[in-house]
Amino acid sequence: MQSFITGRLGYMVQSLEDTQLISGSGSSQIKGVLNWSGIQTVSGAIGTIDALCRAIEYVRGANGVGFATATALIMHPKDWLNVRLSKDANGQYLLGGPTFGAYGVGGYSNVAMAWGVPVVTTTSITQGNALTGDFRMGAQIFRRKGLTLATTNSDNDDFQKNLITIRAEQRMTLAVYQPNRFCSITGIPA
Repeated sequence: MQSFITGRLGYMVQSLEDTQLISGSGSSQIKGVLNWSGIQTVSGAIGTIDALCRAIEYVRGANGVGFATATALIMHPKDWLNVRLSKDANGQYLLGGPTFGAYGVGGYSNVAMAWGVPVVTTTSITQGNALTGDFRMGAQIFRRKGLTLATTNSDNDDFQKNLITIRAEQRMTLAVYQPNRFCSITGIPA
């Protein structure tokens, strides 16, 4: 039972942490990167692959701010799937097929990359949106304490009903030092 609780609750707390670090409101939650004022934005309406490149270059300073190196690109798995399955007019995969690199050149790689930036897929970001930035220098996570689990049977009427209450929590916050080192991509077509 202990390993079940530790594994399940730990995973659920981590999943909630990921969501809040990306898009938390800051009200009874961590304020996520997407909710800091000053982050740059690119519309996905120009085409997903073009928007990803533009966002990465905005982080690098192409529009006069940022001047950083994008260290990751965060996308919803379905959006990344659509990028991976993008084909040209001849039916060739733009990012390389299932066994070879783009247009049959080079070997296949299962390391997800877009414009030289590692892609992290997660359902913690809303489908149709993506985020790139300098996650090493633009922001920092401060952990007051790691994951803690507590149990009790004395909460309200738990003892009378033969129940046990289990709590999993961790204390942390996110500081975004330079919001212009991040760029969100919105409106990625389905």
